[in-house]
Amino acid sequence: MIKFFILALIITGLVIGLAMLVERDAGYILIAYDNTSIEASLWAGLLALALILFLLYWLVRLIMKIRYSGRSLRYWREGRQARRNEAQVTQGLIQYMEGDWKASAKTFSRGAERSPTPLLSYLMAARASDAAGDTAQCEEFLKLAETSTPDAHVAIGLTQAELQLNKGEYENCLANLNRIRSEQAENDLALRLSAKVYEALRDWSGLQQLLPVLRRKKLLPEDTLLDLEHKTFEARLANAESSAQLQTSWGELPKHLKKDEQLLAEYANALIRFDQGSEAETLLRAALKKDWSTKLLGMYGKVRGDLGKQRSVAEGWLKSRPDDAHLLQALGRICAADGALEKAQEYFSASLAIKPDADTYAELGQVYARLGDNQQSNLQYQKALGMDESPVENALPGPAQ
Repeated sequence: MIKFFILALIITGLVIGLAMLVERDAGYILIAYDNTSIEASLWAGLLALALILFLLYWLVRLIMKIRYSGRSLRYWREGRQARRNEAQVTQGLIQYMEGDWKASAKTFSRGAERSPTPLLSYLMAARASDAAGDTAQCEEFLKLAETSTPDAHVAIGLTQAELQLNKGEYENCLANLNRIRSEQAENDLALRLSAKVYEALRDWSGLQQLLPVLRRKKLLPEDTLLDLEHKTFEARLANAESSAQLQTSWGELPKHLKKDEQLLAEYANALIRFDQGSEAETLLRAALKKDWSTKLLGMYGKVRGDLGKQRSVAEGWLKSRPDDAHLLQALGRICAADGALEKAQEYFSASLAIKPDADTYAELGQVYARLGDNQQSNLQYQKALGMDESPVENALPGPAQ
């Protein structure tokens, strides 16, 4: 209130002062141009000048307002379209997550035409179409995605590879991934997908080459990498086509896997397959001295190296493990292979007394058959069949033969 009063006093003083100046001397202004002249008092000229400046000010403001109002309208329209696109993307995602894939594909494709990011909409439309089982429509959306954003061919290719992998189109998927990796050799997603494809195709050589990169980049959990590594070398040992190839595969086996029971057994099986029973016996004997294994012990009984030495080694183990049914079974097998049938019958019977087993009954039946006791042989076979109706593993010819 005090400020308003002071301001009113100042304005009143200025008006009174101006009036006194006008009364004292009105002044004189003459503006002449060519044959035209304008005469006025000084104060009237100043007032006219002030009015002209005032009008110019408001004219400029009006022009600026009209100009910016057009820009604001454009911004408003763009914002409205962006909100509409966002709403369509949200709706499409909801439909996709709810399993309404046909509706989701339609929503995404409709929004892609006006979207500032059509690539996202077309790729999601392709995924939705694929989930709905419409392969042709899926391919069409992928083509539209590439047309809309040519520089995104890697992203489009990876999307296509994922869809091919899910449908089991492994060969096409691998070809797609190889093209991507020729451009981006260490693309993380391409490497992960390649590992899955190689495993599905049982392309163990390709997977083996990939494993070091996967481990270096930590693209998969360590237990998954170990599992893939295990499958790779197990398959290579099992599928070796020559002794030289087998030795190469075993030599390339990482040190920590050479102690793996399953891989040791696979390698021993392969050695037996290539008539290298002595090498298999040496391998299994060394492994059993380090870590006692029922699986490897069973194989030791089947391997055919120096049978006399095998029997001596196994009987040495029996001194510290007299009640080991698996060791007794292995000794029965070694003695049967060496022709010591009475001793084989003794070991098989001792094993069965500790732990009844279908294979042991069957092998005891084979021993009785070779001894000429068909009644006991048939009885053991009946016991074997009573425990397990499946074919007996590695069975020798029965008494009828």
